[in-house]
Amino acid sequence: MTWATFWSAASAIFTFLTGLIALWAVFRWKKQDELKAKLSFKSAIGDYSYVLVHMPKNLFTPHLRSANHQNSLQLIDKYAACMHAWYITEGLLEKNKRVYDDWKIIEEQHSKFLRGEIDNGELGSACISILREKFVFK
Repeated sequence: MTWATFWSAASAIFTFLTGLIALWAVFRWKKQDELKAKLSFKSAIGDYSYVLVHMPKNLFTPHLRSANHQNSLQLIDKYAACMHAWYITEGLLEKNKRVYDDWKIIEEQHSKFLRGEIDNGELGSACISILREKFVFK
C-alpha cells in the first residue's frame, strides 16, 4: 500500500464522518427549533392566563366591561401572542389531543368572555390544563 492510497482512504473516512456529524447537527437544530416553538406557545398561554386571573370572573354588565377595559385590551394582546405562537408551531401540537382541545376552547371562548356572554371558568381551566401538560421537553 502506498502513502497516496493511505491518505486517500483516511480522507474518505474523515469526509464520511464529517457528513455524519453535519447530518446529526441538522436534526438537532430542527429539534431545537421545535422546542423553541412549543416553549413560546406555552409561555404565551402563561401570559394570557396571568392577565385572565386578574380580571373579574365575568364581564356580564356594561359597567364591568368599562371598568376592565384596560385589562381587556391586555387580554386581547396576550391572545394575539398565543395565536402567533400557535401558528409558529406549524401543527406540532395538533397530535397532543389535550393541548389541541384546550386551545380550541380558548379560541372559541375568548371573544365570548370579553363580550360578557360567559364567565372565565372554562377559559381558565383550559389555560391551566395546557400549562400542566408536559409537551415541551417531551
